[in-house]
Amino acid sequence: MKIKSTADGSTWFYCPICGRKLFKVIRHTQCRDFPAWCRGCKREILVNIDGQTIFAAASAQAGVS
Repeated sequence: MKIKSTADGSTWFYCPICGRKLFKVIRHTQCRDFPAWCRGCKREILVNIDGQTIFAAASAQAGVS
């Protein structure tokens, strides 16, 4: 899983499978079991965010049409 901070202090979450930039995470972001869809590798990644702590796992349905 790749997370990168930019010079302006914003943090970006990247797909753990293909490395494509998916979404911006700000300091107080919180979500549980968020189904992020990657257009690069066509997979769903379940994301849990609590502030700057991020956990991601590829969904069991990943890549299935």
